[in-house]
Amino acid sequence: MRTRALLAIAAVAVVAAAVGVVLLRGGPGGSDVAASSYRIIYTSDEPAVDLSQRVVVEVDRPYRARTLTFDGDTLIGGNIWTEVGVYVVGEDGSASMVQPVLPGRAGPDVRLDVLLPAAGAHDLIEDLVEDLGPAAVAGIPCAQYRSENPLDAALPTPATEDDWTVSCVDERGRILREEWRVDGEIVRRREATEVVTGVDLTDDELFGGSPPGAPDLTLLEVRAVSLPGDPVLAVVFPDTLFGMPRDLVVESRDVQPPGPAIPTRVSQRATYTDGSRLATLTQSRALTGREPALPDGEPFELAPFDRAVIAPSFDGFTVTGMVGNVRVEIRGPFTSDEFAAVTIELAS
Repeated sequence: MRTRALLAIAAVAVVAAAVGVVLLRGGPGGSDVAASSYRIIYTSDEPAVDLSQRVVVEVDRPYRARTLTFDGDTLIGGNIWTEVGVYVVGEDGSASMVQPVLPGRAGPDVRLDVLLPAAGAHDLIEDLVEDLGPAAVAGIPCAQYRSENPLDAALPTPATEDDWTVSCVDERGRILREEWRVDGEIVRRREATEVVTGVDLTDDELFGGSPPGAPDLTLLEVRAVSLPGDPVLAVVFPDTLFGMPRDLVVESRDVQPPGPAIPTRVSQRATYTDGSRLATLTQSRALTGREPALPDGEPFELAPFDRAVIAPSFDGFTVTGMVGNVRVEIRGPFTSDEFAAVTIELAS
């Protein structure tokens, strides 16, 4: 039971995400295609249940990704992430939207190239992972790290005598090999057998045409956002962030069905990208009830936050804080020093 619960960590995180719709898009960011899109084919074995599968992970940074699982040549299923939704892929290859989403990092696209090099040197993640030295997988150099759980399913925690994972991560932050043990027994081994670049996950490639529409029941209300014009909640969405241009702007209102759709929270998000790296600036305000406490993290000084914390995340680091009664979050594949240099202005 524990094994299956752990295997579900990443899927639960996706389904629990906030939802939204892309409403405004700026100009495209420039980036080397080889650095921003890739396909990795893994062999994945679970000895305890005598299961061997082939898993294909495709990422078209900054927003799109797809995972497909095969038993031999037979498709079992998968998932698709785009800038507007998360989808489930059935055995027949057809896709259906699970929910709309706010644009952000696609689920399987971890950026461990930002987080792991700081291991042992950064207070936030000191002693959470152990550096085991260099290796190579599929002809690609990678560094081996030992932690408790798989690094693309849970943020690093220290390995124990019985529960540990050894992951080999390349310079782009991709996991190329992994052995995961729970209670001293191997839960899963996976290893990349093929790594290619230049994947283009267009709608035609992902869906064979237009994407499926949203489900009848969603947890969201949406209104159009225009910049400049409509006031933001607390801070100004700058034209650039971390040197990257603003790309997408959304607004969402969380609701709690069934019954009348009474909004409980309003959020606005802007994304910033160079085509490979992606940063998000999100601000939200509770419309009913009290604002939840800030997440776990270290205190962080950054104007104009009244108070803020910084914590590791799958794509680097995240700063979350309060500006008056508005919660503001900045997230992306950047170091804490780069976050400290960010300039954010209060809205007029």
